[in-house]
Order: sequence, then structure tokens, then C-alpha cells
Amino acid sequence: MKVSLFYNEDAGDGVSLYDIRELLERHGHQLVHHVERDSDAERLLDEPSELVAVAGGDGTVAAAARVLAGSGVPLAIFPVGTANNIARSLGIEGPIADVIKAWDNPTRRPLDLGVASGTWGKRRFLEGAGGGLIPVGIAESKNRKIDGNLATSKVANAARNYRDVLARLTPRECTVSLDGTQLTARFLLVEVLNISAVGPNLVLSPDADPSDGFFSVVLASEEHREMLDAYLQQRIEGRERHLSLPAYRAQHVEIQGLRDLHVDDKIVHSPSPRTVSIRIEPAALELLS
Repeated sequence: MKVSLFYNEDAGDGVSLYDIRELLERHGHQLVHHVERDSDAERLLDEPSELVAVAGGDGTVAAAARVLAGSGVPLAIFPVGTANNIARSLGIEGPIADVIKAWDNPTRRPLDLGVASGTWGKRRFLEGAGGGLIPVGIAESKNRKIDGNLATSKVANAARNYRDVLARLTPRECTVSLDGTQLTARFLLVEVLNISAVGPNLVLSPDADPSDGFFSVVLASEEHREMLDAYLQQRIEGRERHLSLPAYRAQHVEIQGLRDLHVDDKIVHSPSPRTVSIRIEPAALELLS
């Protein structure tokens, strides 16, 4: 196949462009085009290709997905990032060589995207969008240096940062509309998920399916603080723990009352509470694995 590559050399523990090219050629594929992560992702479609492969973290994968939506060019993922939420949720793990070898007898599946709209504009997302713990955790992680060189260390330290955020987080009153059904409460977390995990491998909705045409909407209030804290401690220690938060399936979600919102890794801030509308875009692109 003719392959275009979206590449982030700094992702995870690092992988070289030379090694990726060599692996592709060894398995009979041709790298016809590559774009660095700090360049415009739209350039991925500058050269005709049969597949776009992404070597990077969740932000790199999501950026490529936004470009490929509606293009007819399928997406493949090399899981070389730090958290690899998207790859893990899709069951893509292991060395790049194994991922490429699987293309000999590939699985193709539709991949949904979400579209969040507000006074600030419109943005597609692949992981999730929401308010409360996650956007505050993202913002603080960007402002605070996360120690550690290995991906596992980075995830643990990021989880520690989220736990610190949770300890001082004040619930905010919001009204959440799920396909027209309204819920009003004071929430620590409101997450509209397309996949099972966000942030540093925080599996908030194990049953989320990015190919079923529905979001999994996860809500946590003050009564869930202790559960969230225990879960984050387990993530810091590198252990798995089942997290059981209220979750709802919906295709259209409106959230009233948020000031800070994340759409994947982008933070949107409003000086006063706003309403955000979030809709599913079923089968927006195709995943090859």
C-alpha cells in the first residue's frame, strides 16, 4: 500500500522515522508522504495515498482523524504515545511491526467522531469532551512539568496531578440534556465519551464503543469523590481498578453551566457559564487494524 505518515518523534518513548520507513518497506508498503506533528495536519492529504498511519500520542491520532473524516482514506494507528487511550480502546497494542503485519489480513471498522459546538465555534473530537475534573487536570498538567522519562512514569505522575486537582475541586451545578432528557445536579465531572478512556489512562466508561453511533456520558457528583480518589491512587500505583460511575447512552448532549470545557486536549474557557451542544457523527472515518 501507499502510506502517508503523521509522525510525532517526541511521543511516548520515541521511535525514529527511519525505523518506521524500514518496517513499512520490509512488509511491502511504500511511504509516499510524511508530515511532522508540529506541521499542519491538513497536509496529510497533499499526496494521494491508500492509508494514513499515525505514529504518536492521542493528540496526534485525533488531529489526523479530524482531517480524514469524510475523505475516504482509512486511518491506522501505531501505539507509541504516552497514554494511548485511543489505541487501547480500539484494541491496538504491541510493536509497530505487529501492527503493520496485521495489514496483510486487516480488520476494517467504522469510527465515530463527536462534534462540539458553542459560542467559541465548532470542533470535532475522537476521545471525549466535557467539564469538571478532566479540563482542570489537562490545564494543570500543561502548566506543571510532569516528571519521568518512560511512558509509564508519565502516566503515573499525570494521575497524581489529577488526584491533587480532585482534592480541591468544587462541584459545579450543570444541566445535562441527554437526547432531550434533562438532569440537573452539582457535578465534579461531566464527560461525553466516544472511547472508554481520557487523560492518563482514566477508564471512565469501559463499555464505550466508538463504532456504535452513541456517546457514553459519564457523570460524577460529590458522592463519587471518594471512589474517584481511590481509582486515581490505583492508577498512580500502576494497578487496575474497576470504576463504576453513572453512564448514559446518547447521540445528542447539551450541557448548560460550564465555564471550562475540554474537547479532546483543547481547553475552551468562557468568562460566564455557557451551553455546549455535542452531537455524534457516526462512521465519520474508517479504521484499519
